[in-house]
Amino acid sequence: NKNITLYSDGCMISYDTKTHALEAILPSNGTAILTANGGVTVNADGGVTVNANSGGAIINADTTINGNLQINGSAAMTGNNTVGGSQMVQGSSHSTGHFSTDADVTAGPISLKTHKTSGVKSGGDTSAEPVP
Repeated sequence: NKNITLYSDGCMISYDTKTHALEAILPSNGTAILTANGGVTVNADGGVTVNANSGGAIINADTTINGNLQINGSAAMTGNNTVGGSQMVQGSSHSTGHFSTDADVTAGPISLKTHKTSGVKSGGDTSAEPVP
């Protein structure tokens, strides 16, 4: 039930009418437009690159990435963000909202929960620096 068409430039397109499976192998520099309401699977041993030079790429559904994600550029997010592991920020961080934690916060050796202050005086005087 597979219909195969071979073109003079090396393009091969096959379609199986029983399994409703489409396969296309394009020559180098070939382009494609695909519409498939039943879904799409892409097999690419060399990886997948999406270049959307005019307008970017938009995904209108939940997306799962199994593996590491690297973004070479800025990222903007709307909505909530849940981190299920450690997070490292290399550079400055700023929040316009509240920040809360059940754990301790430290700046260098100074603990927000357990630090002591030296030079404590009574009245309206100011105490000295925190002691680690």
